Amino acid sequence: MQSRLIAITSTSLLAAACGPKGGTTTTDTTTTTGDTGGAPAAFPAYKDLRLFQQGAQWTFSAERTDSHFDSEDPAADANGMVVAKSNALVLCQVTLVEPFAQGVLSMIECDGELAAGITDPLAGAWAATDAGLWRIPIDMLAGGEVPELDPEWLFLPTAPAADHKETVLDPEVDHRMVRDVKQDGDAWCVEESWAAGDGAWRTLCIDAAGPLRGNGGWTGGMEQEVVFVRTEQ
Repeated sequence: MQSRLIAITSTSLLAAACGPKGGTTTTDTTTTTGDTGGAPAAFPAYKDLRLFQQGAQWTFSAERTDSHFDSEDPAADANGMVVAKSNALVLCQVTLVEPFAQGVLSMIECDGELAAGITDPLAGAWAATDAGLWRIPIDMLAGGEVPELDPEWLFLPTAPAADHKETVLDPEVDHRMVRDVKQDGDAWCVEESWAAGDGAWRTLCIDAAGPLRGNGGWTGGMEQEVVFVRTEQ
């Protein structure tokens, strides 16, 4: 495994390492509530998802929205907002699947953006173990091996259930993270948001066929967001 993981380019490491605005801070307090929301829908073992099939690919219809306030701009609407939208088809593909001590690792690469101003919710490193589905920060693979999995990287546990978690990252500036796990039909969705003056958010929903839909964006002096949905396979 080591030789192939080392082949990850420095560009990929930099892009995937850029997380939510505000950087990484130490967790101060956490409040979690759980609600099963009914029996989970039938879902394959994570290692059997197409996320872990070499060459598996999906096409997404992605819409990017950029908006800012400028009442003097001729393009501004009645509220003074200037809004620009663009659409694209984005192809994402599993480019690496390899076993490691605890399970199986996959790398997903996309030829376009599925988020704006925040780490892409899909592209990067994923792992499936007996404990669940994990999203591994790509910079943690820089040494060429899969490190011990941090509980903070767990995307969905083996038996997913609806959950709401709020974490205060810095009480002095009310910097907090909110994470919701929701069942939507046959898909499970993870919604994350950060707030500390500026805000950022991302969502990814996964069903038996793989990534289904999601978004990623931020707001500050302006707002940018990409919303995407899988096209028919």
